[in-house]
Amino acid sequence: MAAFIAKQVVGDKLSSVKGAIGKEEEGGGGNEKDDAEAAEIEEARREMEEKRKEKHRKLEEEREVMRQGIRDK
Repeated sequence: MAAFIAKQVVGDKLSSVKGAIGKEEEGGGGNEKDDAEAAEIEEARREMEEKRKEKHRKLEEEREVMRQGIRDK
């Protein structure tokens, strides 16, 4: 999943670099589309980060339970 998102982000950046040459010649005008894509990418990043933090929080809780069990022995 992370690889897929990373490819999208890198691919979008690459496309914007490739498209920048054509936009200079055409006169541009696709800022709204770029802003929408940037917002979509940012939201995907935020969701991935939240999922990662939640996963790590759960793992740490499980580890703490195991540690407490060892201490009680």
